[in-house]
Amino acid sequence: MSYKKLKRVNIEISSVCNLACSFCHRVERKKPYMDLDLFRHIVKQVVPMTEIISTHLMGEPLMHPQFILILEAAQKEAAKVDVTSNGLLIEDFGDFFKNPCVRQINISLQSALDQLHAEKLESHHERIFSFVERASRLRPDLFINFRLWNLKSLSRIDESGVNVIKEILNRFGTKMDVAFDAANLKKSKKA
Repeated sequence: MSYKKLKRVNIEISSVCNLACSFCHRVERKKPYMDLDLFRHIVKQVVPMTEIISTHLMGEPLMHPQFILILEAAQKEAAKVDVTSNGLLIEDFGDFFKNPCVRQINISLQSALDQLHAEKLESHHERIFSFVERASRLRPDLFINFRLWNLKSLSRIDESGVNVIKEILNRFGTKMDVAFDAANLKKSKKA
């Protein structure tokens, strides 16, 4: 049987999160962490049908107590994995990004903006930016994205005294038009 591969399959390995972000729905599941054997079974079934596996849906994947073993199971099946995280635990896993199955890391900076005070937010960003610099140096092929999901609350950045967009631009020497309208950009690409 011939079929076109899916671009991405989301596998929710954890429904538990260490934050309560304004842009996420609260989810309660009976089993907050996917069993490692179940993940192995699912990944074996899914790899032939998809290009990428994403370990994020409603929970923080880095909270899974067997996160490193999850990555090892994905690597064994030659899966390409995207990890989306709020970044609070990212340093606890050292160089997990060295696993060749990790294709992309998405770090939601908006989640911390919703919940951390300015002084904690700056140190949180410093830890994330240091992690990104180390990961980029050790894995130049790795895709790393910063995400700001809730554009309506971007004004909170200025109210708290922290402007994460300016921090990113200054730290990484990146250029972008900070006045862009992401919603209209998406609409224009669909047309």
